[in-house]
Amino acid sequence: MKVLVIGSVYPRFQEDAEVPWLRTSISHLKKAGVEIQVLAPSYKGLKSHNIDGTHVNRFRYAPANWEILTHEEGAPSKMASKPWLQLLAIPYIINGFIQCLRICRKWRPDVIHAHWPFPHAYIALGAAKLFRIPLVLNFHGAELLLIRKKKWVKPLLKFAIGQAQAVFANSSFTASKIKALRDVNVEWSPYGTTLEERRGARDERRQLNKASVAPNVVGHDQADQLGLERSDNPKTKEGESLPLASAANAASATPSSGDNRIKRESRPTKLGMIEPNCWDSVPTPQLPVPHPVNGKFKILFVGRHIERKGIRYLIEAAKYLPTDKFEIRIVGGGDLTEQLKQQAALLDERRETKDERDVILNEREDNLKRRESQPCLHGYDRASKVGATPHPVNFSGVEGSPASIIFTGKLSPEALANEYKTANVFVLPAIVDSKGDTEGLGVVLIEAMELGLPIVASNVGGIPDVVIDGESGILVPEKDPVALANAFKRLEANPALIENLLAGARKRIDECFTWDGIIERQIEVYKRVVDSRK
Repeated sequence: MKVLVIGSVYPRFQEDAEVPWLRTSISHLKKAGVEIQVLAPSYKGLKSHNIDGTHVNRFRYAPANWEILTHEEGAPSKMASKPWLQLLAIPYIINGFIQCLRICRKWRPDVIHAHWPFPHAYIALGAAKLFRIPLVLNFHGAELLLIRKKKWVKPLLKFAIGQAQAVFANSSFTASKIKALRDVNVEWSPYGTTLEERRGARDERRQLNKASVAPNVVGHDQADQLGLERSDNPKTKEGESLPLASAANAASATPSSGDNRIKRESRPTKLGMIEPNCWDSVPTPQLPVPHPVNGKFKILFVGRHIERKGIRYLIEAAKYLPTDKFEIRIVGGGDLTEQLKQQAALLDERRETKDERDVILNEREDNLKRRESQPCLHGYDRASKVGATPHPVNFSGVEGSPASIIFTGKLSPEALANEYKTANVFVLPAIVDSKGDTEGLGVVLIEAMELGLPIVASNVGGIPDVVIDGESGILVPEKDPVALANAFKRLEANPALIENLLAGARKRIDECFTWDGIIERQIEVYKRVVDSRK
């Protein structure tokens, strides 16, 4: 079977870590015997090339210096900051449409799999109709957000959905948005973790070459997503893994997929979405153990500092956490970093004010005891024994000293791996932001689970697909700092709860987020749509 995969982003060079989940997905499809070619836009004049043995067809749509609409950052965000980039949308679609026709005329794929259907459904539609090739659309949520900003997108997406032979969604949240547009069956096709792929690549590389090890490097987009330092001079060898993979090995020896599992039948959900083939896993030989608490209970956030991540509410939660027990560590950077640091600085001022108050009160008590033991001197009167300070401080509303907050900035892969190893809980306080955007799935949660961390996350978007409240993590209402703080306190006070959540997280990953199950379901859909055209 031959499949043409279309998307707005694909790795530009071997060390580039753009869309690692898509790259891993294609790798697993190829292992399953599927022939793959990729169609993606050029970036600054980049020509067609090969990545991991997969041919990547790059279509040009502007002079090289102008070809920056995709990669590094989402196109909608780029167009918002640089409106002139909207002028490139028309040549982008036209040239992609023409290139798709050329590829399909020459290569004749059995299926066209278009990610981010707006606009890529329209790049694929001509070839799909002309050559009678089944079209599969894959939604990730961002394209559905455009409907709120640009009303004219809605009928275009609705029409495109009607032309597809199958529709994938990365989460039940995304599926509900699709069904609000058009009542169709939607296949749940989440991402798996890329940690296993990195471990496998590392082990294979070590077998081939034990003499030398290249430094770990990640690409700019993945660096921003995961809070890593960017590498501007990548020298990593093909298949180099991140230290996160080593952290995963340390966290658990449990395989995330295997041959001893009993497949469950797919079943429709209340949304009309078809769940993927999950797996009833056999008892695992070893489960992750809670990380030791060294000094304080460390709360870790990793990601971009943007509104939908809800970091401001995590900072607010520090007010309800005692400073002697908890520490919040915020990794990454973004547009809101300085604003968030200012918010945290206000808490630091309050902490200093609390400390100053304690010092003043202790001094007053000492002075009072000393003066009461002595005769009145220099007109000192017992009526004035409370004394006065030269700089009065207003302590109204101060409830105590809040937990400390540390901004690490973007980290090297090694430093990031250490953050995961030394943390005690991972948090994603996501919200539905002012633009209506939220987390489509939360792959970072899956990876944190594999690294042996219990999860506290908001009950929004696709997060509940990963975190089953009380089983694989703790869900809290969005924008609720008190609920966040209470969840952290529960975990800090109850190591047995952490163990239970880690076991539940391992089970959830094995059931629904292994690449074996995800890819098998994809291939079943491919076969079904091909057979329907015969």
